[in-house]
Amino acid sequence: MSKLLYQQPDVVSAEYDAATNAVIVTWQNLGPHNYLRPCLAAQNKSVKGDGAKYIIVDTSEAKGVLKQEDQEWFATELFPELQAAGLKAIITIVPKAALTKMATRQWTRTGAQFGIEFYDAASMEDAVAIVNQG
Repeated sequence: MSKLLYQQPDVVSAEYDAATNAVIVTWQNLGPHNYLRPCLAAQNKSVKGDGAKYIIVDTSEAKGVLKQEDQEWFATELFPELQAAGLKAIITIVPKAALTKMATRQWTRTGAQFGIEFYDAASMEDAVAIVNQG
């Protein structure tokens, strides 16, 4: 069973999947920056309210990059809150676009200092396998 947490057509969708106890986020475009923080707030709410232990971020087809100020906000606000809420890991399905891949690498480096595990996966199947290994 899954429940929709946030959606912006052609940009991003996020849902909580009870079967994997994970928030699954699919980004198509990281460029429209006004959707990033509302989407992340919905994910954070699910980690706190639903007890999600994993966030799977599918950026495989995503384009665009994040603003530096958003990357910095991850370190000052988002990751500390996720750590306090008990998030175990963030799994990124690696993007095909080189610039987008650089953006995902930056949030992985930033988040690693907060005791949250970070993994790269080639596909959703690989990401779910990481979750199932627990």
